Amino acid sequence: RLGAGEAEWVRVRCKGGNWHAVPESAEFTTAKLTRRQDGARWGYSLSLTVEGAEKAATAWATTGLVAFDWGHREHGHDSSAEGIRAFVWRGNDGCEGEILIPAECRRMLDEIDALKERADKTYDARRATLSLPERNRHLYRRRLERSGVRTEEEANWLRWEMRYERRIMRRRKRFQNLRRETYTLAVRELREHYAQFAVEDQPIHDAVSDEPTIRTLQTDEQRRRRQRANRDLTARYEFLALCERFGAELIPVPARNTTRECPGCGHLDDSTAELLMVCSACGVARDRDRGAAVVILRRAEEALASHAAE
Repeated sequence: RLGAGEAEWVRVRCKGGNWHAVPESAEFTTAKLTRRQDGARWGYSLSLTVEGAEKAATAWATTGLVAFDWGHREHGHDSSAEGIRAFVWRGNDGCEGEILIPAECRRMLDEIDALKERADKTYDARRATLSLPERNRHLYRRRLERSGVRTEEEANWLRWEMRYERRIMRRRKRFQNLRRETYTLAVRELREHYAQFAVEDQPIHDAVSDEPTIRTLQTDEQRRRRQRANRDLTARYEFLALCERFGAELIPVPARNTTRECPGCGHLDDSTAELLMVCSACGVARDRDRGAAVVILRRAEEALASHAAE
């Protein structure tokens, strides 16, 4: 019974992400258990204070090159049951893998979209009934917060709106924490084996590009509903910031035709949205994301060799 006024023992089972860095001789002094409500469920977090524990020094790799192909793929890949593919990586030592975002993140984003849609529809009906000048609920809410509510009905609507906004923020915070935790663990592990991270430049969206952009590959309805959510789901900028935070040297390479180029013979195939591609020149079938990681790795090695020669 938490909060009953009497001290009782509580058995807690949790994941100790940094437990390996705590020496056996350390003594735990305080423990803080926090409970937060997320909709109809409750989430618990446990923080422990340790005395005499020194931060373990991590031996980062000083050599090694790994290439990343950034994308967004929820279905179709071999690990779709485990999560959403955000990055595929390939090292110069022959190792390869992928970084998966928990599938729970997509569910949270869908819940956020549903909450926003309901709040927008409610305000549209209110705007049509009361002939409000504000074009969206955010401007209307700002006016009420600045000038003050005049009627009880406005106060009730403002309380309802703020309650929905708090529900949205709780889900967004949980989603961001899950994504950051996933990226942090992945970058930390890769940083122990590689010192240089090869990444693509920003995708080409001009008229001279031979590759069709996401805007042309998706339908209007998919683009309207998913484009921003997919970009927020993978958060390439956050991943690159974590790479720099852990001391990795970022090597940008041209992103042009990385997916179309065959890693075996270098032939450029037609663009497709399918995950599996078959080279029309050599007939080798490949995972397009893993093949793109191989191409990025090769371009990074060529760039490093050219820089060393200069």
